[in-house]
Amino acid sequence: MCHDINIRVRVSKDKMEVWVKLVKVIGSEEIETGSAPIQDGSLPDVLAVQEPNQDGETAAGIREGERVTEEQVLALLEAQGIVFGLDREAVRRVAEEEPEEEICVARGDAPRPGRDAVIQCLFAAQADEEKKEEGRVDLLDFNPVISVDAGTVLAVRQPPVPGDPGTDVLGQVVPAPKVKDVILKAGSGVVLEDGGNKALAAVDGRPEQKGSLFTVYPIHTIPGNVDAATGHIKFKGDLVVKGNVMDGMRVETRGRIEVMGMVAQSTVVAGGEVVVHKNILGSTVRAGGPWILLKKAQDHLVEVGNMLETLLVAAQQMKSHPNFAANPQVAQYGEGIILKVLLERKYTEIPAAITGLIEHLETLEKEVLDGEIVAELLAQVRDLYAKFSGLGPLQFKRLEDLVGPIQAMRREVDRFADHVHGAAGHTAQITVSYVQNSRLEASGVVRVTGKGAYYCDILAGGSVVVDGTPGIFRNGTISAGGDVLVRELGSPSEALTSVQVPKEAVITADRLHPGVTLKAGARVEKFRNYTAGVRFHQ
Repeated sequence: MCHDINIRVRVSKDKMEVWVKLVKVIGSEEIETGSAPIQDGSLPDVLAVQEPNQDGETAAGIREGERVTEEQVLALLEAQGIVFGLDREAVRRVAEEEPEEEICVARGDAPRPGRDAVIQCLFAAQADEEKKEEGRVDLLDFNPVISVDAGTVLAVRQPPVPGDPGTDVLGQVVPAPKVKDVILKAGSGVVLEDGGNKALAAVDGRPEQKGSLFTVYPIHTIPGNVDAATGHIKFKGDLVVKGNVMDGMRVETRGRIEVMGMVAQSTVVAGGEVVVHKNILGSTVRAGGPWILLKKAQDHLVEVGNMLETLLVAAQQMKSHPNFAANPQVAQYGEGIILKVLLERKYTEIPAAITGLIEHLETLEKEVLDGEIVAELLAQVRDLYAKFSGLGPLQFKRLEDLVGPIQAMRREVDRFADHVHGAAGHTAQITVSYVQNSRLEASGVVRVTGKGAYYCDILAGGSVVVDGTPGIFRNGTISAGGDVLVRELGSPSEALTSVQVPKEAVITADRLHPGVTLKAGARVEKFRNYTAGVRFHQ
């Protein structure tokens, strides 16, 4: 029976692979080749090559009894235009082994894809990292509001990277897939740098991403109350609360805070001004950023300085007492033993006051801009604590040795006072209708526009004005850096009320009740009778 061998060549649709299969033809039927013997080893002629079919296959026949050769396969591939990626070892295998399976004899070089442009949003991850660093443990401190500082990198764009073209088995260039590009866009409050590949916040506020557009809103609005549902709020821009700040909550912003309702049993801290349209009850409200901390540190410094001067006077009096003239301990330890006795028996609060000052300055060092001044002062106060705690007082052999540290402390107080005065240039005020059982602290003016303030302490870098109706301040203290104007001070029941201003300022009251103490500079007076139309100054 006549039988031939067909060499079937299949080119993949993408022209990246060429496959060869040997098929034996018996009569009109093809069967796969195997180990059938070849009678003649002479080079056979290749029969007519067929046109490729719809599957990309081409066939050429070998006459009966002839063996397939490597040259025949190569000739057939060349006739089909296969010029790239030939695998000579695979061609040799087809000729020598006549395998039953289809063999890949050529492969193209596939194009290597590039990389699409990518925009990486950074601010959410940065906010999570800040929370981890702060080590928050309060269950209400989940703070879903993300905010950023001006200058924060919000997003970066990684430009597209084009791919490399390939080559198919016909030697034709195969272009790489097109890469997608995306353009980083800056909305309000955002600037682009690095050729448009980096988006930075231009203002403090709440960042937002919409596709490739980034925006920073300097004002964030809470539509209702700040409560357990919202968690504590910490924001780096301005904040508007449409409702109330409820019991136990804390609101902190770098900018301005406006509360349309009331603040109750809460803490509100703002770098800018605070406006509360209704009442503040049982709360602490601060406006003005680092000035408050600086002012408290200054007051603490003055207090410690005064304590040390009082200690020195008491020690000098004790030294002159006859009982100490021949005291063997004085002869053994020096006059520092007098300081040690006084600190242990009468002035026990001094070491604790110095420790408190150290803690305050450590907090200040982390939060206030001019760290150098604070660091120098902190080093001096720590040295002071070493001299006035434990066996430290015994270092003083003579009481006169105490004069130097006290004078150094006074110099630091004056130097620090200048720093505090400079920080007061950024003034922020508090405005509220009515206050009760609260503490208000502002680098600027504190203004009470309604009924007044009861059982409150007010610390202001500027003036204090209580001029509503009836405009009462009673049962509390006012310490102001400017003038104080109150319609009614104190109460007929002689509620303890005090007001303090610097020497250049004036305290004005339409009505003043007994039990009120006023201090302007060095002038101090406690009023024992009702007085109308008071204008008090040094």
